Amino acid sequence: MPLLFVPVAQDAFALPRLVALYVLVPLALAGPLVMLVLEPGGLRSALRWPDVAAVALGLLAVGAWLLAPDRGHDLQGEPLQYQGLLALLLYLAAYAAARFALRDTRSVRRLLGLVAVAGAVTSAYAIIQQLRLDPIWHGLDKGRVFGTLGQANALAAYLDLALPAAMALALVSRGIWRAAAAGAAILVLTALLLTYSRGGYLGAAAEVAVVLVVLGARRWRARLGGTGPVHRRPLAIGILGAAIVVLALAAIPATRGVAARAAERAISSADLQEGSIADRLDLWAVGVRISLDHPLLGTGPDSYALEFPRYRDVVLPPGRAAFLARFRPESPHDVYLAYADGLGLPALAAYLALAAGALVAVWRAVRRAVRRADGAVLVLSLAIGSALLGHLVTDAFMTAELAGSWLFWVLLGVAVGLPGLAGGRTAREAGGAGTPR
Repeated sequence: MPLLFVPVAQDAFALPRLVALYVLVPLALAGPLVMLVLEPGGLRSALRWPDVAAVALGLLAVGAWLLAPDRGHDLQGEPLQYQGLLALLLYLAAYAAARFALRDTRSVRRLLGLVAVAGAVTSAYAIIQQLRLDPIWHGLDKGRVFGTLGQANALAAYLDLALPAAMALALVSRGIWRAAAAGAAILVLTALLLTYSRGGYLGAAAEVAVVLVVLGARRWRARLGGTGPVHRRPLAIGILGAAIVVLALAAIPATRGVAARAAERAISSADLQEGSIADRLDLWAVGVRISLDHPLLGTGPDSYALEFPRYRDVVLPPGRAAFLARFRPESPHDVYLAYADGLGLPALAAYLALAAGALVAVWRAVRRAVRRADGAVLVLSLAIGSALLGHLVTDAFMTAELAGSWLFWVLLGVAVGLPGLAGGRTAREAGGAGTPR
């Protein structure tokens, strides 16, 4: 998904991915659905309360669309974004496919491997853009790389999902595969710095903090006995590699400006008077007012751009309203407000319940993996949990994008099934039971 674009098309990035979702997600869902239907009591025994929240979100979204003033627009959503009803239903289908298909350690490792590969490729392309060697596009997005995602913030949001995957594979792999995964992590980290995305930086900081806290817990290290992939050497090497990237950018004259700008962007997150932050605060203020005026079913999926002109002059001071009248904001630049505005507060509650259920499932999987001294499952669970947490942080500052959002929903589905993964490996994997993994 993140590598799919058509340079000659007017909509080079979003539309090709939307078409891919239309084609591939139903195919991916078909197999798990048949399996659940054929298994006696399979669906009833497999459902958990996050699945109920997902179903509730889908039903509320359909209800919001049926009552929307402009159902034609809200079916697909704003052009170049396509976050309307169909996209949300496709996300839910991707969640279901991952939830019931990726249920063993090998499948999860393959998924994270593909994510790491895609992240490394788009990161390498972003670095090529920074070097002004891009053979397709010869300019940057406001001086910021955009890789194969088309926009710097969208690239950062995807890299926040790819970074834990590459780090996890560097911990659980061996030999050349460990080196390749570590190289992918360094590429992803470098490209993430080049996006100058404050939301991306905050998401990555949350991910790293979670991993360091969990893997640094003394009682858990003692329980694992220092065996398996969770020992100090690869973790220390990863931290050292990240430090080398940052120090190299700061020390080499040719890249010192990059490090300075990245630091400036990170520090400016607290400056509420900075231009883009002030704009975002205004968009949030309008979004809050829309959600308060339409609390039950919102104004229709992805309808913020249609409602914004009606609220702009009422909510904002005259000067700010006149300034923003020159633009058509595609969203409130906050996924939570987008759900509240378009689908209503109950739908937002269902979305948050689903996300919370996934994080609780990750925590349960981590605790069970520690009890069983299963280092591989511990690292995989941490990778998925930290990726979800990082994306939930970036969601507070960005517009949803098809590739990153699709992967996030897939990881939600995997996360909800993680407790079963930790306690029920496949027969082939269980053959080595008795040795800490």
